[in-house]
Amino acid sequence: MKQVQKVWAELSAKEQKVELAMVPDILQDYKTMQKQLDAISNIAARRARDFDEVIKMAAKVGVDMDAKFKEAGKFFKKVEKL
Repeated sequence: MKQVQKVWAELSAKEQKVELAMVPDILQDYKTMQKQLDAISNIAARRARDFDEVIKMAAKVGVDMDAKFKEAGKFFKKVEKL
């Protein structure tokens, strides 16, 4: 029984080491993704402002933008809020 407990303790210790070894990878991925998300958010904010401008200009001249363009604008506004 003691041998089983010893093996179990060794396996548990190894598992904890493996889990702890993932910490630097997780932190690196967090940094990478945060930078990418910031870049995407900046693009989305810029395009959301551009979308609003186009919609205002189109309304002034009586043009209704197509559904795909409106969908893109909603998308940029949604991403901007992330």
